[in-house]
This record gives sequence, structure tokens and C-alpha cells, in this order.
Amino acid sequence: MDRLAEDRPSDALHRDTIEQVKRGHEIQKKVAQFLNSMGLFANVPSLDLRKDPSFRKFEDRGDMWVSKSVIGKKELVEVKSSSFWFTCVGNFRFPRPIVDTAKGWRDKPLKPIAVIEFCEVTGAMIFLPTKKTLDSWTVERKFDRRKGYPDNFYVCPKALWLDIGYFKDWFLKEAVC
Repeated sequence: MDRLAEDRPSDALHRDTIEQVKRGHEIQKKVAQFLNSMGLFANVPSLDLRKDPSFRKFEDRGDMWVSKSVIGKKELVEVKSSSFWFTCVGNFRFPRPIVDTAKGWRDKPLKPIAVIEFCEVTGAMIFLPTKKTLDSWTVERKFDRRKGYPDNFYVCPKALWLDIGYFKDWFLKEAVC
């Protein structure tokens, strides 16, 4: 049983988890809409929620799949959200934005080509190309305010993140699809 489950009854944990998953899915759809408006083809998998809180494992089909064309090979893109105000990389308040939990990244069977950070306050987005920056990632122990406990997170220097306006050109050049 994970640390969060020890602190709260299973049904409360289930409700909180479901709400986080639903909120994340809505954010993923907003990001996909934006990428589609740029001329890319982004698709967010449907959300299948478990009915029984005793079944703890969600099937993770990836946050978003992006391709250069309707029939092109799709690349996996991870979407994260922040409740901290920012409009661009330059005013992102932390010197090393979070990429993912260390365990979350390690457990991904397919690693995303990029991580997009969505600002819940402004709707702004920044992104991190993952393959070329991986060697610059470090692990930091941080308190997860949403989950209520500390965890190990991969972080990457802000200088390696890019404003979302560069995503399409970067994707067209870097993606295999």
C-alpha cells in the first residue's frame, strides 16, 4: 500500500485520485487542442476510470499522441500541470522545473519525446525535449502538495525548457513520425 493510502480510507483516496485524473485529462485535451491549432495532429486517449477502489492500478496509455499527419506515426508526449503562475520559460519561478516523479519516469514502458508543462492559472505552456536533455536531469526530493507527501522528482534546468511557440518547428524536425 502506498504512503497516501495509509493516511486515508480507500474510498476517499479513490475519489481524490479520480478527481486528479479527470482534471489532468481535461488539461491534456486543452493542450491537444492547442497543438492541433498549430497544424499538428494530437490525440488524447479516452479516459477509462476504474469503478472499484480496491483495483489500484490504472492502465496508462500515455497522456497524448502527436503526429505530423493524420496517418503518420505517433509520438508520445507527457503533459504536466502547474498551479504556479507563468507565461513563458523566462518567468517560470523555479530554476529547475519538475519533469516527472523518478518512479513515474522509470515505470513508463515508452518514454515520451517531450514533456509539456501547462499553467492552470494563465493557460501558458512550456516544453522540454526529453531525449537531448536527459543527461542534464537530476533527482530532487520535494513535497508533492497535491498528493500530500514527499517524493523524488526528476528536474531539469530551466534553460533547457522552451516556450510552446517553438514546439511545432521542433517536433517537425525531431520527431520520427
